[in-house]
Amino acid sequence: MTSLCLYASWSGDNKKSPVLHCQSLHTEVRAQCVAFLKENRGSYEAFIEGDFEEYVFKLQDPQQWVGEVEINALAVMYKRDFLIFQEPGKPAVHITDNHFQDKVRLCFLNGNHYDSVYSVGFIRGAALCQSILYELLYDGVFQAERGSLGACQRPGRPTDLLSDDAMNACVSSDDSDPEAAEW
Repeated sequence: MTSLCLYASWSGDNKKSPVLHCQSLHTEVRAQCVAFLKENRGSYEAFIEGDFEEYVFKLQDPQQWVGEVEINALAVMYKRDFLIFQEPGKPAVHITDNHFQDKVRLCFLNGNHYDSVYSVGFIRGAALCQSILYELLYDGVFQAERGSLGACQRPGRPTDLLSDDAMNACVSSDDSDPEAAEW
């Protein structure tokens, strides 16, 4: 698993931890996990290859990859079991089975990356909030005219995918000039 994806996806999903849906605090979640492993050495040492002290020392490095030991520690720390989606169309696999009521749902991609999985209802709610925020920004902050936004709005499509053709009228941030007077 990549070096920060478990902690970032956990930070983004975990409602009961101090990180409160904020992936940018993945380093704090990692530090809490390392401290938990040290405090509970007897429960985890048998599952770690090599020297325990060296393992947890290396684990402090944000570039260090993590795995099932850390997943199990996070599950116990925050009283949430992990469900991992590994293949499209297949049910999630119960990676931890502590019988906790709350679950963390992740997908495992490309054999080395974890990411958060959210319900359709959560995504719809987030989309509604985002649309309200953008409307407030466009009207109140940027004072953009509605007509100038029309070309950049995605037309409804059955596949609900963005395509390069549909977005050609929108200027990329790579093409914009941050030194221009408008900034």
